[in-house]
Amino acid sequence: MPSTASSHPRHLIEDLALVAGSAVALFVGIGVLFAVLGVFEKTAVAAAFFAIGVGAVALFVWMRRGLSWRLSRTDIASGFIILTFALLTSVFHHDLPLGRDDMGYLTAAVKVVESRSLAFEDVISRPYHPFRVVEGDVFTSQFLPGYVVYLASWILFGGLEGALVANGLLAGVFLLVMFALSRRLHSDRAGLFTVLFLSTTYLMQWFPRRTVSENLFALCLWLGVLFIVRGVQEKDLRFASFGLFPIAMSTLIRGEGVAYLAMAALLVLGLWIMRFKSGDRRQSLQSAIIGIAAFAPYILSREYTERFSSHLTEYTSRAATGAIGTLFGAHIIGVSAVLVALCGLSFPLRRIFEKRFSKNWSRVDIGIVLVLVAAALFELWFVPYLRRIETIDWTYLKTQFVFENLFYYLVLPWSVIGVLALFARRVLKTWWVPLILLLPAFVFVLDPHIAVDQPWFMRRFIATIVPLSFLFASLGVSAWVKNIRQAVLVGVIGVLVNLSISSPLLLYVDHKGVQPQIQSLAREFKPNDLLIMEPGWRWQQWGYALHYLYDVRALPNWDGLSEQELFTLIAESDDAYILSSRRSLVHPLYNDSDLEFVREWNLTYPNLIPTTWITSYVDDEKRNLSVFKIRTHQKDTPPRKIEEREETYFLFRVQSSAIPHSAPITVDDGETAL
Repeated sequence: MPSTASSHPRHLIEDLALVAGSAVALFVGIGVLFAVLGVFEKTAVAAAFFAIGVGAVALFVWMRRGLSWRLSRTDIASGFIILTFALLTSVFHHDLPLGRDDMGYLTAAVKVVESRSLAFEDVISRPYHPFRVVEGDVFTSQFLPGYVVYLASWILFGGLEGALVANGLLAGVFLLVMFALSRRLHSDRAGLFTVLFLSTTYLMQWFPRRTVSENLFALCLWLGVLFIVRGVQEKDLRFASFGLFPIAMSTLIRGEGVAYLAMAALLVLGLWIMRFKSGDRRQSLQSAIIGIAAFAPYILSREYTERFSSHLTEYTSRAATGAIGTLFGAHIIGVSAVLVALCGLSFPLRRIFEKRFSKNWSRVDIGIVLVLVAAALFELWFVPYLRRIETIDWTYLKTQFVFENLFYYLVLPWSVIGVLALFARRVLKTWWVPLILLLPAFVFVLDPHIAVDQPWFMRRFIATIVPLSFLFASLGVSAWVKNIRQAVLVGVIGVLVNLSISSPLLLYVDHKGVQPQIQSLAREFKPNDLLIMEPGWRWQQWGYALHYLYDVRALPNWDGLSEQELFTLIAESDDAYILSSRRSLVHPLYNDSDLEFVREWNLTYPNLIPTTWITSYVDDEKRNLSVFKIRTHQKDTPPRKIEEREETYFLFRVQSSAIPHSAPITVDDGETAL
């Protein structure tokens, strides 16, 4: 049976998770403040790091009274897994990515270090997609600043390699938080299962090794959940109110953080009203002060938006409108009507079950069974139906597409175990806290709003639904396990199941070795040279690394530049170079006779072959999509095949007498474009 809140004394690992997670969140918040004010420099960041570190240690020492320092074998095993996972995340971090958001975060962090601010001046940035114009030739990242500043802090003291290993800390503290939460909701064995199962999944072997904001977002979000759960269990509203702080921090990391903050605020407000009515006015006042102060990161995010990214307000409004539209779409209304009907059906069925089977079945129990049965029956009808038809609108397939991919990555099977755990009432009643706080995440099940190539598509769920699924599954498994022998058996089976798809990624480094190869090309150029790439957005995305990491004035395209602006850049350069994938008909701006061959540039690196190359094919506006084509591109998901890519490019110097001529701008954006 699950333990009660009173049987959960303060625990070393839990307090360590709360203090360490809060220190990371506070450090990021202060770093964003420095960057907004334009004073993001080594001295200021070092001082903030030192002050927060000293404060965290002092707080931990002050909290030692009443703290249980005894560590069970389960605690030690969990700690070993967490430490190992954090180290592996750092050691086997992926090398430089080829464009997309992960390179956008990395390059933006480099510019924050160089400019000491979130804005910088650079006309060459016009073609690069992850940046937005503030005014004139002043740019800022298109992404919210939280994760960018976190990476920039590591670059300040550890260079580029520092940024690439930075996720190791986030991964370790995140798993520490998940262990503490599982222990709160059930037992230390549940904590062990959570970190064991979660750390061996395919998705946790992939995304924590990439520079994507979900790594920091997940830590802040689940840290807030842990605070609120502890506040509810210990009937101390001050903990719950402080939980608003890391969730408010998430609004500086990702736009959807606003939805989670709203859910958390409503929940804490409800708890506050109940506590106030109970007569504990002193704690209510203290918690109100803490809760109001915890909104400081959200206020900072508004200030950032006003100064640097006013377009985000419009973008967020459109996204929110789209999400609301998704919820009230025609097929969603139909699903809602079915759910309401099932809930109504649970009333008469309860009376039947009470008479014939058991008196312990509640309407919630029956409702869960009915929903599961209805979902199973729908799948039994819909999957064969898809085999019979030739075309379908993406609007009616995308939710099915989500569920299928959750199944391919084994998230759905683990989720079923979690649902059964809730059905069996094997967890504390506070299980509803993480479920309520993460309700906005289920909007993305209905409409994920992300490119569908794999494993990129699963980025939408890695910080929310994936941890939630493994949390509840681990609670259920730990409740059903009766002894250590069963625990070992279940643990081994669970890990082997996960490794059945994740094993190729355990020691894999994507794009390993590209840094020295790109540096070798960068050495060819003087500071005022200009490198013009063959127009496109495929291999040309190596231009991000050339320009932002190695200071080459590289143009992968000339989006955002007029013809006259491009010609001016060429004229003002000491030398102009062309990089092309062809030896003849090299570039539309010049005849081959205008170019002098310099050398070949060879690039070799391992690459995980993505699947589901239909990003530009599926769209809500398109009708009658080929079911066969979609199904064909879903094969081999999740991606497990690794290829050794060997690419050859040709470098030419533009002769000083050559004059560029007008040419149509043709961009081969492919399906890897941003």
